[in-house]
Amino acid sequence: MAKEYISFSLSINPLAVNHYYTKANIFFLEGRFEEAIKIIEKGLNIAPQYSILLELKVACAIQLNDSSKLPKSIPDSLQALKSISDFMLNRDIDRTVLQSFLDDYNSSNNHLLLSWDVYALVKSNELGSAMTLIESKVKECHGNIINLEYDPFLKSLHPSVEFLDILSKRTF
Repeated sequence: MAKEYISFSLSINPLAVNHYYTKANIFFLEGRFEEAIKIIEKGLNIAPQYSILLELKVACAIQLNDSSKLPKSIPDSLQALKSISDFMLNRDIDRTVLQSFLDDYNSSNNHLLLSWDVYALVKSNELGSAMTLIESKVKECHGNIINLEYDPFLKSLHPSVEFLDILSKRTF
């Protein structure tokens, strides 16, 4: 139903860049990353430096494990996305690399929508730390963890009893 409404909205106002993000995010949450990228590209044709579209494109490229799908240009204000993609597409992650990434991520003044710190912990198989961080973000009502049960980066956590318990404690 949401896809139909957002498609209708785009038919009325095809220059509404935020609607492209909404539609692409629906495809992303469904695991349809190639389709999400096609929608993202339409939005980026209108607003090439629209941060949330660039971030979602990075997320799709990482899910596809395809660096050729990364944005061709990332503005200086979003350079955190470059280190995120480098980290998340790296196959050889050890604790030192993880800690360095987390330190950089946490010290940067980024305003990203997605929970890249949680994703890094999951990718590094630091599931206990990931759960602790998710629980803390749920308690603080961070908006970037609103779609926990649909987030493809957290797929490995979905069957976990601890994860389901955290979901049941959400108040939003």
